Amino acid sequence: MMENEISHDQITRFLSNNEFTSRELWKKVKSTVREIESDDACLIFYDTVQEKKWTDESDMMCWHFDHTVGKSVCGINMLNALYYSNEVSIPIAFEIVKKPIQFCDIKTKQRKRKSKITKNELMRDMIQVALPTSSKSTTKLNKKI
Repeated sequence: MMENEISHDQITRFLSNNEFTSRELWKKVKSTVREIESDDACLIFYDTVQEKKWTDESDMMCWHFDHTVGKSVCGINMLNALYYSNEVSIPIAFEIVKKPIQFCDIKTKQRKRKSKITKNELMRDMIQVALPTSSKSTTKLNKKI
């Protein structure tokens, strides 16, 4: 597709020299989303685990349940949000699930990890990104109730 215009090393350097967040993604795509937004648009969320069998465990690289294989795997768990409208899908937000809290499971006596924030809470924050400014205050109020 790119006919060797961009090398693997160029991409690696670009990605390693920048820290990307949902905020930066939203800044890049917001104008496009606003151009295609419609009343019948929807948000699509998906949860993916990129397995990394041979990597040392950390807050980000740890055990997550992967529903595609039906068991926990060591890897990176990422939540993604797409805005779909007029047959166009645009990524608008992403969050990497981090599990900094370590504890011992009493039943299994195994060391486990958990997140400070649930996936549900992360997804609700991602929804806030896509709402028009006038809707955000109403949604935050409903969230508190």
